[in-house]
Amino acid sequence: MMHSTYVTHTGIPLQLESKPLKRGGEGTIHRVTGGGTEELLAKIWHKPEKALKAHQRLQWMINNSPVASATQAVKNAIIWPRHLLFGQGRFAGFTMPPVHEGIKLFSLIQAGFPQHNLGKEWDTFQLPWGLNPRLVAGYNLAQAVHFLHQTGKFMLVDMKPENILVKPNGHISLIDLDSIQVSEKGVLLFPATAFTPEYAPPELHNKKIATLSGVARSYDLFSMAAILYQILLAVHPFQASHPKNTTLHENIMQGLWVHGPRKDELHRIPQLHNPYTNLPAALQTLFEKTFVAGHADPASRVAADEWARALLTAIRMTPRVKPRPRKKAAPSAKTAAKKSSAATAPKRRKTHTQVNQHITTTHTCIELREEGVNITLGGNLMVQIKFWK
Repeated sequence: MMHSTYVTHTGIPLQLESKPLKRGGEGTIHRVTGGGTEELLAKIWHKPEKALKAHQRLQWMINNSPVASATQAVKNAIIWPRHLLFGQGRFAGFTMPPVHEGIKLFSLIQAGFPQHNLGKEWDTFQLPWGLNPRLVAGYNLAQAVHFLHQTGKFMLVDMKPENILVKPNGHISLIDLDSIQVSEKGVLLFPATAFTPEYAPPELHNKKIATLSGVARSYDLFSMAAILYQILLAVHPFQASHPKNTTLHENIMQGLWVHGPRKDELHRIPQLHNPYTNLPAALQTLFEKTFVAGHADPASRVAADEWARALLTAIRMTPRVKPRPRKKAAPSAKTAAKKSSAATAPKRRKTHTQVNQHITTTHTCIELREEGVNITLGGNLMVQIKFWK
């Protein structure tokens, strides 16, 4: 396989596989094969001028990394740039840790998840009985956002399901962080270079703020609440038809949340929103604070750590239920032939295992397991809780 050589900002040469793992609008993602013991990926920009614009931001982020001395759980949740890369004497890209076994959160929030091309390990996320694993994913997202916010330096701004990976155990990873907002002691150093209208708060659509001028933490809190709602219900909180509005961001701009005081102005509300009333009351209160009170007063939006506490309580209260079998997809001709040839094979005895809920929490994440719940409170203190169906 062909390789390309780049040099890090510390002068270390790295070998990159020439064939990219992924191509995007801005650049390509490559596997680093000569990076020593550390497994890395590299992003290389298509255009030198794009790389040049990102150079100083990334250099500051790497020199002031919030995850450098953090736990491995935090490093896994926040995929932070590791090295600057230079090719032919000019800045070309950066390296970052890989994420294994994850899928885009965008897939998880689709109605009908999991699709048949995904393994059975994702069956626990099926709605309506897959609420508990979704609460775990939401908790881990809130903890990751809180970790960045408490530094006082970083706002994600372009937080969206496409920029979040999720694993079958409920762990999440924030990716594509090279466009985030960076500040130091209240002074804006680098404004965000991207945002997504469907996850931007009403004050942006109403032109009361602009990302190039810097945004407050309340911006991210709106985006995060919208994503949490989608994780739990598989529908955007402002997804409904309106006599005049044709886009989600128009509904956001006018505060037309489907459970809010102006819901009667909506023409048709999808049935996917109906299970909202079955969510724990504490979570409903937080959504109301963010989407109703927070519409007029962004400072009223719920902070990430408050979301994390409420989601952890909801996890303890919500049993993990054994997933039901998926509806079988129509077999291909090849599959049908295999079944025919195996018709005379002896059948294996089915074994039944009891499915309970096991959650291990350290400082920033919860992991789904099978026997119960282990919650580490700090030091050597651990509490074990078991949930039964």
